[in-house]
Amino acid sequence: MTGVQTCALPICSVSALAQDAADFYRGKTIKVMVGHPPGGSYDFYARLAADMLKAHLPQVNAVIVENKPGGGGLVATQDIYSRAARDGTVLAVLPETIGNTQVLEPEVGKWKVEEMRYIGSFSPVNTAFVRRKDSPSKTPDDMKRQETIVGCTGTTAQSYQYPALLKVLGGYKFKMICGYPGANEYSIALERGERSEEHTS
Repeated sequence: MTGVQTCALPICSVSALAQDAADFYRGKTIKVMVGHPPGGSYDFYARLAADMLKAHLPQVNAVIVENKPGGGGLVATQDIYSRAARDGTVLAVLPETIGNTQVLEPEVGKWKVEEMRYIGSFSPVNTAFVRRKDSPSKTPDDMKRQETIVGCTGTTAQSYQYPALLKVLGGYKFKMICGYPGANEYSIALERGERSEEHTS
């Protein structure tokens, strides 16, 4: 499971919030967008949100989960910010790193988190660093003395940003191997003993 404090971020108008929810959503379709592939924790939370919406808003026509993976949530975040209807019918499950990306890589994070209405967190899950049992790096000190390969999705994802912070601020000799579609894929690579001997999850 990806170690994130996953949050749902809707883009909606104030007028939509002022209406009675039952009347506003009657006969409408709600879309829950997730910026990661099916099968991971983000996808799980998006589908959980969809089930809860169906249960508590029975008057809606449908609740659809749309997976739009890419860039550790970057593609979905940009899409929902720039093109999604701002009427309360589009929500998203996005990583907490979108704020970091907006500030640290403004040429990439072309959105304004402060304009998104925050609903809340599904679960405060702590990030864990997982290594292979047969990895030569057994302790944190080992990872400071010798190169340790770390699997990640992309530079905008927490699977990259957290190890990168440890590398820069803690002196860890991490070699980042990015490009995996999601946590499932680099977990499989870890189990198979592929290029990524270590990964964050």
